[in-house]
Amino acid sequence: YSTFSTNRSAMSYLFKLAGVERPKKYNTSMSKYMGGMKRVTQAAKQHLGLKLTEGKEAMSISVYNKVAKRLFYSNKKEDVFCHLFFVLDWCLMKRAENCVHAKINHISFNDDALVFSFAKTKGNQTGDEFGPWHVYANPDAPWICPHLAFARYICCYPDVLRPDAPLFEGSNQYKRYSERLSNVLEEMELDGNLDGKEASDFGSHSVRKGVATWVAAGCTVSPPIVSLCLRAGWSLGGVKDRYLFYENAGDQYVGRCASGLATDTT
Repeated sequence: YSTFSTNRSAMSYLFKLAGVERPKKYNTSMSKYMGGMKRVTQAAKQHLGLKLTEGKEAMSISVYNKVAKRLFYSNKKEDVFCHLFFVLDWCLMKRAENCVHAKINHISFNDDALVFSFAKTKGNQTGDEFGPWHVYANPDAPWICPHLAFARYICCYPDVLRPDAPLFEGSNQYKRYSERLSNVLEEMELDGNLDGKEASDFGSHSVRKGVATWVAAGCTVSPPIVSLCLRAGWSLGGVKDRYLFYENAGDQYVGRCASGLATDTT
């Protein structure tokens, strides 16, 4: 089904590039076709005993902790980089591209939080919601503590402290991160440390899926869904986008949950 969905998106983009409005009949027919195709593919998967879900799975908090711990206790300098990228990818709840393009002069401290600002996101190209996005330390679990990960990274790569420097210097830092993450997941699968999952079940986007699920449904007193959507860069839709906006308290609550802190403590 995802292949058909990708083709539909490509067709829609072709209409957009050509400056041609899609006919109503096209939209109606395509919706019916895609609905039928989804039913057919799901029925075929059920009959053949194939995996029912598509795409990479959401990473559970358990797997997140195990991967972070593997990177944290590694004696490789490269894993210091990968550890920070991985933990920030989780705590910021952004797409990996935001971590790639983070600048050192857009990172600061505000009270007990490390705060990040981004000029734009995929869902908001104009940068109307640039933050600040709060990231908190976790003294009870140092392997997922973003503050400690940040400090270790700066000790290993002090050149990033230049005012105009990117946090992750280099031409293809996403590839560098995703390849190392894949290797770590494969190593953990061989050791039986992926909670019964396979390394191929996860990708870099599994982190974003996992943290959003954990923050939204990991407890019965989750943060406001508005704050969660704004931090993740998701549209609220319709009138809600015009009336519901960012507030520090909501994002701070999201940041604390993402950092693995207990929701019933201060």
